[in-house]
Parts: sequence; structure tokens; C-alpha cells
Amino acid sequence: MIYGCAGDSGSDIDMPVSSTVQEIASELLAEDSTEVTWDLGVFESWRNLSQVCVNPRNNENYNDRLGTVAHENNWIRSYSDDTYLWYQELPDIDPRIVPTTSEYFELMKTDSLSESGAPKDKYHFTEDTETWNDYFQRGANVGYGMRLASSTESGEAYRLFVLYSEPQSPAAIASLKRGTEIISINNEAVSGGLSQSMYDSLFPGEVGEENSFEVILRGSDQSQELNITSSEIVITPVQKVSIFDHGGATVGYLLFNQHIASAEKYLVEAIEVFKDSSIDHLILDMRYNGGGYLRIASQLAYMIAGQPAINRVFDRSTFNDKHPFLNPITQERIDDGTFLTTTQGMSLTAGDPLPALDLEKVYVLSTDQTCSASEALINGLRGIDIEVVLIGGATCGKPYGFYGIDNCGTTYLTIQIKGTNAKGFGDFSDGFIPSQTNVPLSASVGGCAAIDSIFGEPLGQRGEPLLSTALHYIDNEACPDSQTIHKKQKTSLRIKSGVGDREQESKWAVKLL
Repeated sequence: MIYGCAGDSGSDIDMPVSSTVQEIASELLAEDSTEVTWDLGVFESWRNLSQVCVNPRNNENYNDRLGTVAHENNWIRSYSDDTYLWYQELPDIDPRIVPTTSEYFELMKTDSLSESGAPKDKYHFTEDTETWNDYFQRGANVGYGMRLASSTESGEAYRLFVLYSEPQSPAAIASLKRGTEIISINNEAVSGGLSQSMYDSLFPGEVGEENSFEVILRGSDQSQELNITSSEIVITPVQKVSIFDHGGATVGYLLFNQHIASAEKYLVEAIEVFKDSSIDHLILDMRYNGGGYLRIASQLAYMIAGQPAINRVFDRSTFNDKHPFLNPITQERIDDGTFLTTTQGMSLTAGDPLPALDLEKVYVLSTDQTCSASEALINGLRGIDIEVVLIGGATCGKPYGFYGIDNCGTTYLTIQIKGTNAKGFGDFSDGFIPSQTNVPLSASVGGCAAIDSIFGEPLGQRGEPLLSTALHYIDNEACPDSQTIHKKQKTSLRIKSGVGDREQESKWAVKLL
């Protein structure tokens, strides 16, 4: 299961469907070898409808059969009705009258709003199955290996910056470090916003695409032009593990960016280093961690807490009211979601005991890109009374999860689960918010609001604003005088894409089982 953030991806399709769409649907139906029928409120099992495809895959891994768009839409309809968390709020639309699967899937989500007025479902999306599997299983995608942020200050020119680069990636080799500004792409100025051609150059779909970037490197005031070629990027989910003395205490710092399968090995190795060093405090930097596998979050949470987490609930999953006892995807009994205390075979041999730090408190660095599985880690620890001190900005607000299920080469991700901790709390749809006071069973978490500035010291350096604030809190159990606590802290630079991904509002920020 996946816990994460998909970004707003609304599609406005007016009903009734236009005559043009009706004509297209009639053509599709005329080509059907097996007619798709539709009866209002009657749904066939989605398992019986799967892999009947417009373009069947011809390989041993799939048993695709030839079908039409209507067949694929019919699968989406039944799958949504059975597994969508808010299925009662879905329209029942004839799968034959919507001409594409992407349009039909967009209709299969609620249009209700949360208490704050935001869309209730902001995390409804699809991805090419091969691309999806490469990212979450191998941590691989195509690109330059840089994560970007854009300026959203109103009235100012559009500006594009590098948040960080993956080690040994084309971006890293070209010295595109945190704080580098991209001025133009293939001689087209960024200041006016991204054109489609610039967008395509920033987020290449194939290995070997060369593009020209005019940049101002960090620490320089002069621009220079660089030609960079895309390659396969293998993500390093843990980019920095360090230990330093601070006021007589030993502090561990962990920069953790993705809950992907390979993170299991990186995290175990990091915790072993911290354990061998007998650290007194842990600063967990998840400011850009949009989520991923819940199993990874559960393992890390146990490794932080140790003994108090054994046999306790980490994240209890609740599906829609059609499935109170059995998981609708796996058909297994829904368990309590206890903390995982052993390796899970994701990138280490399964069944080995995990090391543990037995800490009573952890300092988490956050922004509005801290999402889903990262939030589940915060919530799970708070559920067993491990103190979480939140430093930075409010998190994204996603107490929901889903499975990535393939049909005809597309992986569909639709909200299916709400997660709660051992205390039954999971109401943080507007994010966890750093607050001067910690309020149990609420989204207010004790800590300090602080700005994530890409122009300060590099990540992991003591003078970097969020880390510096955490160290001050360790010393004083209070925020620096210069910090002002805000109800909802946003940075002046809004992240627009993941490392090497297409621009997608951190679409792959997810919570997966």
C-alpha cells in the first residue's frame, strides 16, 4: 500500500456528455468484439474485468486480452465502486460514453471539500506501470537527477532553483548544487514561465536527451551555459548520515528523502551507526520526503522508539464500509498494523531483527512536501507517546493510502485507506503544524516554525536554518526568539517536481503497502 500526495489533477467534464463524445463512443462500440453493457448501480467484480485492453501487452508477465476503451473504463468503474474510500460520493457513469481512460478515471473521485475548503481528494492519479515499478522497486527513473523548486512570489518573474541533486547524477557532475538557479533552457528564458518545450527538456522521457541550461551556480554571480544529458537515475533515499557533538551531547542527523524499497538497507545501516555511537538526540530530516512504502516508515519508527513500540499499533488501516474485516485488494484479514521489528525483504534479507535506538524524543524537519508515509511515521510515534518535535513548516496533510494496481499498462492510485495511530487519531488532512504547545490527539505538534531557505548553508550543516533551529531547541526546549509560529508555514519557494520526474506537484508522494 502507498501513502502519499498526488497533487491536484482535476478534470472538468460536464455531464451530460457532448454529442461529439457520444459519436466517439458509438465508434468505439462498433469496434467492440464483446459488447460492454451498463446498468445503473450494478457492478461486476473488477477482478473479472481486468486486463481487457485497447493495446494488450505481449509478454509473459501479463495475460492481457484485446478490448476497447469501454472495457478499460468498465474496470475503472467497478474497481472504484468497490475500493474507493468515499465510493458513495462517486457518480455512476456509463463507461461507453467517455472516450479515454484518463478522463473516466478523473470522474471517479469525490468533488467534496475538506473543512478547510480544500479538495477532499487531492491524491488521485495514474502512472505508466513500468515507470512506476522502476521508481518504487528499484528507485530508478530517467532524468538529470535534480529536484527543483520554483519561486511563487506574486508580481515577480518566474525563477527556478535546484533543491538538491542525486549523487553521481548528471546534475551532480555538472555541479548543480542546492541553490543553483536555472536562467534559461535551450536559450529560452525561464523568467516568463515554462513553455511546453522547456517543460519537456526539464523532464526528459528518454535516456540520452541532451539539453542546454544557462545557470548561476551556488556561490557565483555569473551565469554559464551547460549541456547536460539525461540518464537513468538511481535514487539514494538516505543522502546524509552524520554525527556531531553539541553542547556535550551526541546528535545524529539523518537526511531521508524517499520511502522506497532500497531505503530499508540504507536506514538499517544508518541506525546501526547511530546505535554504535550512542547518540543522545536524533534529527530526522524529512523536509522533502513525500512518502512511499508504509513498511519502511513502520521499520524506521520502531528503530527510533525501540522497546515501547513492540506489539503496539503503528498505523491501523480502515477501508470503506464494504470491507470492515478483509482487505479488498489482498483478501487478507485487516490486521492492527503494528510496528515492524524485523527486516521485510525489501532490500535486505527478510526476518532479521532491526536495531533500535530506544529514544523518547525525535526532532523532525518538515515542509509542505513532508507527506503521507512521512506523516504516518510522525503520527505512529505520537500514538505511543514518543515525543515528536516538529521543526519547519506544516506537513502536506495526507492521512490516506492506496495500492498501486495495474490494468493494461497503467497503474491506478485511488484513495482506499485512512490510517490512524494507536490512539485512534488520523485527522490531519491539513497537515501537522509546528506549534508552541503540543496538543495530543490533534494536528498541533510541539516545535518551531522555520523557513526552508535554499540560500543558507547546505543540508546537514549546523548553520542550515531548520537544523540550526532544531539544535537551539535541543539546548533550550524552546524556539529561537527570531522565530514566529504560524498556523500554516509555507516557504517562499514552492516545490514543483520530484527528482528527475515530470512536473507533477510531487505526485509520487505516496503511502504504499
